[in-house]
Amino acid sequence: MANEDSGVIPTDLFSRELRSLRDNPGAISSTSTIQTQDFYGNAATWVLETFRDGEGREQVFLQRVDQVGGQRIVLPAAVTAALARHRDQLATRAKRRQGHRLVAQRKERGDVLGNPEALRLARGRQKAGKR
Repeated sequence: MANEDSGVIPTDLFSRELRSLRDNPGAISSTSTIQTQDFYGNAATWVLETFRDGEGREQVFLQRVDQVGGQRIVLPAAVTAALARHRDQLATRAKRRQGHRLVAQRKERGDVLGNPEALRLARGRQKAGKR
């Protein structure tokens, strides 16, 4: 009897939003289930379901279940956009930092960076244009 449909439509935000996206034929989704365990052996299960609607907005549904109970969280499109921006910014900073590190290593080795002749000519043209 527990599996029978009670006929009551869920009114919580998580269920409503999930139903609307699952029923949307233009939405695409991806689901992952992650099992984690801490040092003491306490296990937790994370279910991550991401939807992208026809307009490119993403919405994430996050469920966490552990020995204490469970949580269900809806991350709206604005939050997922901020997460994507943060990820992109961190990747850009890491690449820039690595680039600076490589240039410093090349300078330490005494490598010639760039084309000195072309740089000298370009500086000469800049000076000529300022007169």
